Amino acid sequence: MPPEGVGATEQAPGEKPVETAPAASDGEGGDGKSESLGEAKAPSPPEPDWRDKRIATLTRRLKELQERPPQPPTPPVPGSQQDIDLKIEARAREMAVIQEFNRRCDEAATAGRGKYGEAEFNGRVANIQKLVDSSDPGSVQAYNNLLQAAIDTGEGARVLHDLGADLNEAQRVLALNPTRMAVELTKKALTVPTEVSSAPKPITTVGSRGVTHERISPDDPDRADHLSTREWMARREKQIADRRRT
Repeated sequence: MPPEGVGATEQAPGEKPVETAPAASDGEGGDGKSESLGEAKAPSPPEPDWRDKRIATLTRRLKELQERPPQPPTPPVPGSQQDIDLKIEARAREMAVIQEFNRRCDEAATAGRGKYGEAEFNGRVANIQKLVDSSDPGSVQAYNNLLQAAIDTGEGARVLHDLGADLNEAQRVLALNPTRMAVELTKKALTVPTEVSSAPKPITTVGSRGVTHERISPDDPDRADHLSTREWMARREKQIADRRRT
């Protein structure tokens, strides 16, 4: 019989000896401290907030959209209701622009006829139209640009009336691009008009033979043909010089 003592246990015949757990060391006691004070357990990372997840999702989608090649808009199927509706809307906008343009032209024409007389104003506008080739879309567009720019100055009737009396100047303006045309017509609109008497021009005696004729302006399309080539050129040069001085 084994001696009695601490740790002694009785064992039945044929049983395996019972293993006892080693005694806890000073570093592994119930206080839960680790063996080494320098090996503290790292805290677990915080759970991601829902806002962070939302920002990450939006950022990913934005990156995908930026990397995706741009897709051209899908054209409507010809003959579809969408195609028909788009054509109707485009035509309606076009007609609205044309109607507004015609309305403003009618207003300028009414003002011009009231100020200069119907026959005179219509004749000046007809002079400008002589420079337009109706079979050339570019020439027709240039004339429409001229009308639009003249009306936009606020002095459309006067500008058109003056251009109709100087076809060389009218031809020069018609050849300009729309921007330069608008600038030139604006300058003309800002020029103070010269008051012209409605009384007939006096008869002037020329030379010793008593030959008489009216004082005809070289840019008068109706009467300039009555001047000789030499006299027309002299008057034209004087007219240009006078305009440059002003």
